[in-house]
Amino acid sequence: MEDSLYLSGCPSDTCFTSTGDLREEDSFKILIASDIHLGFCDNNPARENDSFVTFEEILQVGRDENVDFVLLGGDLFHENKPKPATLQRAIEILRKYCLGNKPVEFEYLGDPSVDFPNQDEPEVNFMNPDINIAMPVFTIHGNHDDPVGTKKTSAVDHLVAAKLLNHFGQWDDLNEINVKAVPFIKGNTKLALFGLGNLKDERLYRLIRDNHVKFIRPKETNNEWFNIFVLHQNRAAHGPKNYIPESFIPYFFDLAIWGHEHECRIDPEPTTGEGNTYIIQPGSPVATSLCPGEAREKHVGILSLNKRRFKLQKRKLETVRPMMLADFDLRDILPTLVIGKDKELAQAVEAYIESEVEKLIEDAAELHTGNPLQPTEPLVRVRIFHENNPETFQQVRFAQKFTGRIVNEDIVMFKKAPSTRTGTTQMDFGDMENEFRQRDKGPDLDSHVEAIVETFFKNARENGDSENILEILSERGLSEAVKASVEKDDKEAISLVVDQQLEAVCRSLIRKEVTDEDFEEQLENFRKERLSKPEEDGQDAFNLLRSRPTKKSNRRDDDSGGEIEDDEEDEEPFIEDFDDEDDDDDQRSIVRPAPRGKTASKSRANGASSSRGRGGRGRGKNISNDDSDSPGAVRGGRGSRSRGGPTSSRGRGRGGKKADAVSPAGRMVQTTLNVHIRKSPRKGGMVFDVSDSD
Repeated sequence: MEDSLYLSGCPSDTCFTSTGDLREEDSFKILIASDIHLGFCDNNPARENDSFVTFEEILQVGRDENVDFVLLGGDLFHENKPKPATLQRAIEILRKYCLGNKPVEFEYLGDPSVDFPNQDEPEVNFMNPDINIAMPVFTIHGNHDDPVGTKKTSAVDHLVAAKLLNHFGQWDDLNEINVKAVPFIKGNTKLALFGLGNLKDERLYRLIRDNHVKFIRPKETNNEWFNIFVLHQNRAAHGPKNYIPESFIPYFFDLAIWGHEHECRIDPEPTTGEGNTYIIQPGSPVATSLCPGEAREKHVGILSLNKRRFKLQKRKLETVRPMMLADFDLRDILPTLVIGKDKELAQAVEAYIESEVEKLIEDAAELHTGNPLQPTEPLVRVRIFHENNPETFQQVRFAQKFTGRIVNEDIVMFKKAPSTRTGTTQMDFGDMENEFRQRDKGPDLDSHVEAIVETFFKNARENGDSENILEILSERGLSEAVKASVEKDDKEAISLVVDQQLEAVCRSLIRKEVTDEDFEEQLENFRKERLSKPEEDGQDAFNLLRSRPTKKSNRRDDDSGGEIEDDEEDEEPFIEDFDDEDDDDDQRSIVRPAPRGKTASKSRANGASSSRGRGGRGRGKNISNDDSDSPGAVRGGRGSRSRGGPTSSRGRGRGGKKADAVSPAGRMVQTTLNVHIRKSPRKGGMVFDVSDSD
């Protein structure tokens, strides 16, 4: 165990013994950790166990230190919909270390219906008479295991239902947030534990700034309580409002446990704001990205507190996979190499980098702790900055030279030096890569990738770069979608937000009854109106991604024994190309398909009209107020196919039931927008709905 650090929250020394130790009978002893990311790399056999091995080590430290409870700062799981195998292993580990006959030596004084609301029978688990909890675990949710769906269920709530941990810091109102203390007492020490699960940094920034976040303290004498605040937000500034300044932490907190940031800064640091508040940033014990902040030593903290004093002892984790990082600039290397033709140049660079990687492997061996559970194959990342392509070599072939010695395959990353531009010089997507290169020096690229995307398109707009201006989509909405795609591996996020924004554009244009002559003008007006309310636009995208029903995964889980079907009732809307062989016009109808059953009837029948449909049930949506029939493409619910008759209309419904017609204004908007879209990002067509209702 490493040196202890004593910190004072009040002048009294009555909580210490004559030897300087805290009085054990009156003192809380808490294990502090965060960002475990259980299930990270669960599709990589070489790394799938890393998070579980280290999580088990953390709980073993807690047992060895005889802590009162474990306090986590969010992101216990890497995904908000973890695989069944991940949940199973999490349950097994928690049962192994948290159950037992050891009595819990502190008391809970609060109201479980307020402190732990997301349960049918709210309770703190160690007070349940039917289960023996020896080491309770308390956690807030992070941005990876955040609540989803209409019932706002987090992945950690599965463990709550199994009575293996306690989920606090939940919120249900995004306009007024009340953070109530979870009160505990042990001897003469009173602990008020405040928690706030992750929400958008910009929203939380605005809420705190405008005094819409209230901290409800215990009614008893306030200076008798030791106050801890657990949060999971950006600490480093990734934009003017895309983080939470330390000065925002209220003065009365003695300690803040800061989750989300992966760099381990376990030693308490004083805040820059008022009061005598200290921050502990545990960091992540599992490297989820190859960046300098992740390469620092990983620790957990043992927090001892008595009345208003505390001390922290840090414990280095022994099962963390070694990581080595190095940067090379070819402008510095090339003068030392003997080079000839382009091919020889690339070979010379490859040989040089290979020798440097060998040195990194040797250095990584020095990080082995001797713990038999520690992975021995290191993570290695070499970034090579270059100016010309002839200097590069084949990265996959290079990685194969280190098979069995380095665990990751993306060992080498080539980066071009950032281009310099002035005035209104046009940008390209290489400039976005340069933005990533510059910001990749920070602690966690994932935490600010959305800011990079938004900045790129914002600069394009301000510089008049017509090639990269977003004409239909919004910068803030797209950045939210990219964030969800990167952080949560949400493969549908971008297409869903695109759908939502296309719907909004079409509804606006149709309501204004645009014509061919004023289409461009009205579209520009819509863009200006949306740019005037960027936060509202971003929140719409955020709410869409957060509140949609949880869909079953269609990926195959090697441990589940089979394929899991998609929930087809949650099917998303789309544009379908109505190029029926009987139609003379190449028209597209912008509609939302109805839900379908698991199978579709394929029978055909002759009828008075020629309608085509697929699937079980539902009706199409009329996208205008025009009730007159139209010879254009029409659509109903999905149903059996039928043919016949002089009219070539396509519908989806039982018997190809006919839907309301598309108005001329609606058809014009559809056709003109499709010219703007040009290329669909989805197989089978872009997917969105346009109805007159909001």
